Amino acid sequence: MKMARIAVSIAVGGLLLVLGGPYLASEFGEVVVVESRDAEGQARRTRVWIVDDADVAWIRGSPSSGWVQRALANPEVLMTRRGSERHFRAVPERDRGTRERVNALMREKYRLRDRYIALTLGDPDRSGVLPFRLEPGRSASSPDEQD
Repeated sequence: MKMARIAVSIAVGGLLLVLGGPYLASEFGEVVVVESRDAEGQARRTRVWIVDDADVAWIRGSPSSGWVQRALANPEVLMTRRGSERHFRAVPERDRGTRERVNALMREKYRLRDRYIALTLGDPDRSGVLPFRLEPGRSASSPDEQD
């Protein structure tokens, strides 16, 4: 009976690691919140990793993910980083060299977490991701933000 409990505990622990591991790994390191808008104008918040290359900030995601689809349809996003909110235009970069550069920067910054998540997603070299360059967006005094 004791061996059965141990086996069940190991199996449950392994299942939690497989299912919850990518989520836990993605929450370590710098995580920003990107707010995008759906077709009805509803704000949707997504937590993503970010890297800087010179003066340019980059985020990336799977082309099938909801936030990527929303950013492609409406590139105006609000990003919260280190407690500060700023508007950006999320510009997709489909160039292979750019994707490889952003992936290299992500691997360098997030190390084993990035590799682990890539393996769990079945995209070990992250060739399927779409990077977005964040360009400064509208100012805080834009018409839809005024009283």
